[in-house]
Amino acid sequence: EVGGKPAVILAVFLTLIAVVTSAVWQVTPPPMNGDKVVNVLTTAAFVCFLLFLRKLALFLGDAELGRQASGVLIVGVAAVLSLTGFVVGVLFFLPIVAIGGAVAAAICGVLLLLRYSRLLLAFSRKLKSV
Repeated sequence: EVGGKPAVILAVFLTLIAVVTSAVWQVTPPPMNGDKVVNVLTTAAFVCFLLFLRKLALFLGDAELGRQASGVLIVGVAAVLSLTGFVVGVLFFLPIVAIGGAVAAAICGVLLLLRYSRLLLAFSRKLKSV
């Protein structure tokens, strides 16, 4: 038993809600800040999927793969915090904070993409060898 079944089910459920919500808002006008709801849903789904991948890696007996999944999650949290810093800087007219947040978010975004790609490739190789 992997123990990650609830995480993957929640990830799929949140993704479906985000897709349906986004599709509905293509036809009808979204409520104020409606786009943020979709962003929160997809971010939560991504976190749940990474937690599932971590559990799966541990089930497969590959602690390194589990650490990689945790690393992707940590970089994702850093990206969200960086974006928050950017928004705070813009809202309170703090240009240094806004620029720092934007640069940090861009760096975290690239790192997130690279680490996530590497994680999926490692999972692909691991599952082919099982």
